[in-house]
Amino acid sequence: MEFARAGGAAGGPRIALVLPATGPRAAWGRTLRAVARGGTGPAIEWVLHDESAALDGARRVARKVVESGGYRAVVGHLGSRGAAAALPLYRAAGLPCLLPVTALPTGPGHPGGGSGGTGGQPLALSWAPDEAGQAKALLAALDSLGATGVGVLTDGSAYGYRLGVHLLGADEPGRPVRTVGPVGPVPSSLHTVVVAARFHRAAELARGLRESGYTGQLAFPDDCELAEFARLAGTAATGALLCRPAGGRAPRVRAALAALAGALTDRPGVTGVELAAAVRERSALLLDTGGAPVADSWQVVRMTGC
Repeated sequence: MEFARAGGAAGGPRIALVLPATGPRAAWGRTLRAVARGGTGPAIEWVLHDESAALDGARRVARKVVESGGYRAVVGHLGSRGAAAALPLYRAAGLPCLLPVTALPTGPGHPGGGSGGTGGQPLALSWAPDEAGQAKALLAALDSLGATGVGVLTDGSAYGYRLGVHLLGADEPGRPVRTVGPVGPVPSSLHTVVVAARFHRAAELARGLRESGYTGQLAFPDDCELAEFARLAGTAATGALLCRPAGGRAPRVRAALAALAGALTDRPGVTGVELAAAVRERSALLLDTGGAPVADSWQVVRMTGC
């Protein structure tokens, strides 16, 4: 579904802003749209496309963007599976794709970790650290806090499954990592439960854990870096830990959009792989030759105000 312009000047370079605008993920869409609306100046004409959470939604939106024509670049795709489904279509069309909060997909069909362009130059750029690092950062923080055991509660989503696999793969004799269920008592040996879930389900699962009598530490992944999560979780998230990209997501969105605006201002006619290269050169957060952040990291913070 295509929406009215999200901000910027009609007649400027048209950029497709692909974000969830309906459904449970819409809160993230609103948050990121507000950043786009407030920080890029008047030179860009934003056109919002609603990306559903389903894998076919991302592919369907990408196909529509490509077939519509007239777009200079795409910004968005909130989720690595959706990005992985969409990037081959953008690559075939020579259309740059900026992923401010989603890591570049890897594996077959994604040369160089992203949507490879000509001459080895990437068409896809990401301002997000790789997902495996999130599990490492969480466990390092818990180890420093003296965790003697870690439980992992997932929501059944691909996002939760991937994080759960990374966490469970780091099981150690002195600090076991175990799967726990959404109902029933959590073993007292588990110092912390990591709720590996999208924010709306994470809030529900956190409330369930507290209602079942669990009083230990709770920890949440980066999808929960959202005011809506705190509202939904209520007191269940009081004192909880949050793992997020260093500095948070919003600065990364601003860095991506500022680099795009700068590239289009300096070189108004630039397109395709040359536009992607110009954006990469202007990014305040350094991006490597494959389009991924240089020496990026995750941080674990304590949630306040919940």
